[in-house]
Amino acid sequence: MKITVRKVSLNDAQRITEIYNHYITNTVHTFETEILTEEQVKKRIQKYAGSHSWHVAEADSKVIGYAYTSEFVERSAYKYTSEVTIFIDKEYTKGGCGKALLGQLIEDMKASGFAALISIIAVPNAASVKLHKFFGFENVGCLKKVGYKLGQWIDVEYWELMLRE
Repeated sequence: MKITVRKVSLNDAQRITEIYNHYITNTVHTFETEILTEEQVKKRIQKYAGSHSWHVAEADSKVIGYAYTSEFVERSAYKYTSEVTIFIDKEYTKGGCGKALLGQLIEDMKASGFAALISIIAVPNAASVKLHKFFGFENVGCLKKVGYKLGQWIDVEYWELMLRE
């Protein structure tokens, strides 16, 4: 399977919504609990695609995953730190989609002068941890039982990649 990565467009919103809503309703990998509409996803694309990195991965002309960076914390001193979000269609979680997307985000954010990337991973999530380790992210802390979803308390780990010294 040949994977290509390109910048997101508003035309991708429907497919992104489908991918993400699976994770909302079936997993603890996101702490959102209400499914999103295509219009809500379009607003998120408009909010972050201009100031941060947002890409989709395609195989056979079909969007199979997406990843973007966004504000880590809404305070001016954090302006050189960005949070990473990545979701892959459940049918394509193997095969390099995550590596292609995360690699592109890292390249973009380095070129844009960002200092650090943060991923917040609900655990356990072996695939996400493995992906982030591959790119050199380090586990810098765990918040215990900070989310409650699908009848269980969930821990989150903070993973950080320094983009410059």
